[in-house]
Amino acid sequence: MNMDNTITLTSTVMRAPEQESGSIDAQAILLSVENGKYYSMNAMGTRVWEGIRSPVRIDALIKDLLEEFEVDPLLCESEVLQFLTRLQLERLIKTEC
Repeated sequence: MNMDNTITLTSTVMRAPEQESGSIDAQAILLSVENGKYYSMNAMGTRVWEGIRSPVRIDALIKDLLEEFEVDPLLCESEVLQFLTRLQLERLIKTEC
């Protein structure tokens, strides 16, 4: 296990239970009960959010995204890792690194 909790392609992620989520106009909207903040996501962020309803390895999530969207694999990997790192910092996801 990665002791500094850095998210990698082999990390497993899932939504944290301490928040509520829904959608408006096909965009995910979250309320973090713990943070007392609202969050909204663009289309790709919404798709990632849908993909982490249950525990999933990041490399498998990226594989699914690449099958669904026309995007450069390295760009997709980089963007997903950055996005999930932001969610982790806001305590919106749980990770097993």
